[in-house]
Amino acid sequence: MFKSDHIVIGDDVTLGVGAFVHYGMTIEDRVVVAADSFVMKGTTLASGSLWAGNPAEEARAAATSSPLVLERPAS
Repeated sequence: MFKSDHIVIGDDVTLGVGAFVHYGMTIEDRVVVAADSFVMKGTTLASGSLWAGNPAEEARAAATSSPLVLERPAS
């Protein structure tokens, strides 16, 4: 038996090389799925998050504050 369902992919999404996205998923805007990751069916990937692994897990949540700024330590 062959099963299928829709996949919704938002804007500015990055799917790494060899990433496998199963059916029945929603990938919101600005999501990154790392290379060789396997995203399980029925998963919803939150906007701005990073997912990696087999099975894929959220490696970094969406940034809720201003972007990270690196500063040189005072000498």
